[in-house]
Amino acid sequence: MNKIKDKLNEQKETHKRVRSLWKELSKRFPFIKDNIAQKLMFYFFLVILIFALIISAAFTSIFGREIIESNRENLQARTLAFSKSLSEYLSSPKGSSQINFSVYLKVLSDTNTSDVWIIDDSLEIYTAGNNTINYRDLPKSANTIVTDAFSGKTVTSEGFTSVLQTPSITVATPIYRGQYVIGVLMMHSPIAGMNKMAVNSFKIFLICVVGALLISLIPTVLLSKRFTNPIILKEAEEKLKLEQMRRDYVANISHELKTPVTVLRGSLEALVDGVITDEADVKEYHQQMLHETVYLQRLVLDLLDLSRLQNTGFEIQHEPVSLTQVLEDAIKSGEKLAHDKNITINKTINSPKDDFIGDYGRLRQMFIIILDNAIKFSNPDSSIDIIFTGNKIQIRDYGCGIEPERLPYIFERFHKSGGENNKTGSGLGLAIAREIAHRHAIKVSARSTVGEGTEFKFEF
Repeated sequence: MNKIKDKLNEQKETHKRVRSLWKELSKRFPFIKDNIAQKLMFYFFLVILIFALIISAAFTSIFGREIIESNRENLQARTLAFSKSLSEYLSSPKGSSQINFSVYLKVLSDTNTSDVWIIDDSLEIYTAGNNTINYRDLPKSANTIVTDAFSGKTVTSEGFTSVLQTPSITVATPIYRGQYVIGVLMMHSPIAGMNKMAVNSFKIFLICVVGALLISLIPTVLLSKRFTNPIILKEAEEKLKLEQMRRDYVANISHELKTPVTVLRGSLEALVDGVITDEADVKEYHQQMLHETVYLQRLVLDLLDLSRLQNTGFEIQHEPVSLTQVLEDAIKSGEKLAHDKNITINKTINSPKDDFIGDYGRLRQMFIIILDNAIKFSNPDSSIDIIFTGNKIQIRDYGCGIEPERLPYIFERFHKSGGENNKTGSGLGLAIAREIAHRHAIKVSARSTVGEGTEFKFEF
């Protein structure tokens, strides 16, 4: 129970923080009003915006990597193609015995936009622009790449950025003459152009996202209105209903208190003023005043009971009880009233589901209320049947019954039937019984036929 209380308190604090944040936003941005429709629109738009930003970031990252990877594969394919062509030519009978890599680089530079290097077996570097580059000036990682390429491997690296003075991808592959590696062909492609392409693509994507967000505002507003209008109407109806219930509750309490208070005051004034002096009349007035105070006490206690049971913070006991014992205890309490009217209580108790977790006193009170009503509205010399089988308990009388139009309201507060049988009733008994059943997860229902009787059923 303490964990439930802590959870409820935590939810209340969270709700307060959200309300406080919303009020602060309403102050800073006057166009934001504190109503359900605008809250729904705001949250919906915020979710779309966050989702769009996540998608944009993922798109930029994935698309950027894909562009670089695509260019890497393309550069590797071109490098291998040029290396293969060069190797085939050098290995053919037409190939020159005197290798002049500068001539080949001139041809490659005319057909390729990438920077092209050739490193011969003496580690001399030839470039398309005849730029002088000393092998010793290359980064340490270059030695590994060149060694791997001379061993017959095709390798890729991004370690030539410092030499090329721009972030680049480098592919190195061997050049063969016959079966021997006589050099290494390197092609460099700058990453800057790829990044620029990714940035431009991201800009286009971002423009599309912003446009989609702006377009989504219209359906967001329409859908928010459509969803919230019924809720707002329902809230308004609930408020009116609660206000009416509050007024009815106050009116009912006032009405119930008015009669006994009036009788008490009138009786006391008559006694104090000496209007009533006859000893028999004085005793009768005292008896009437006692009767009214008993009624007032019962009314106040019933109100307190109902108030406690309707308060979710009010704890009831949860311990193993025997429903058979609870039922028989309630029957014993009603036997005196039943005996006065010569009513026979027939009980049939045959249920394997006798063990129950609940509050013994409250369960007994629930059964006593129903049994008391059954006896009260039964005719003298009649009977009442109490049947406990399976997972249900039925209490049936054969009295005057309840009118169909009144039956749905019998569990409401201060709902009383008229007549001589219910002069002392407070109109709260069945409401209390329903609350006790609700706190024990018991379903209580009633059916009745005028002139034939009423049956209350408890299912658990």
